[in-house]
Amino acid sequence: MDPARGRYLNYTRRNTPLKVWVFDDPPRLEISHPISYINRAHSDGFMTDNIKERTILIVDDEKPFRDLVRYELGQEGYSSILEAEDGEEAINLLAEKHVDLILLDLRMPKLAGEDVLRFVRGNHPKISVIVMTGQTENTVKQKILGLGADAYLVKPYDSTELLESICGILEKK
Repeated sequence: MDPARGRYLNYTRRNTPLKVWVFDDPPRLEISHPISYINRAHSDGFMTDNIKERTILIVDDEKPFRDLVRYELGQEGYSSILEAEDGEEAINLLAEKHVDLILLDLRMPKLAGEDVLRFVRGNHPKISVIVMTGQTENTVKQKILGLGADAYLVKPYDSTELLESICGILEKK
């Protein structure tokens, strides 16, 4: 971490490595590539219009990660994006809002992602779930897929893989 720059995440978009700087005061993101490059890359986006209208809930306790995913989805044309910083907040949002897809972290305070997945499968079986986690163990992946997750992505993820997973899952709905 560079104190003058903040901390950074290495991130890949369309096979192009980017460095995303995360600042806490005031909260903001800076991307190492000019936005014009990202907008040009966006012109070959994966999403069709009816898929872009779907509501996605990002559930992760790390705000910079939620911000990054929100930015990426916004670049692809999504406008209905909800966020929750833990599993309890996610379950409360599901009682209030219609959600088509959840992007779910596993390790969170209050209520773990695995418990949220069990709740969703038991109470909202039509909602698709993509688990995005730093856990690389194959036994964890198999367990989560066995509980009904539609996909399992390991952080740091490749944005192309994420967007293709979202598109493929939502096209089936």
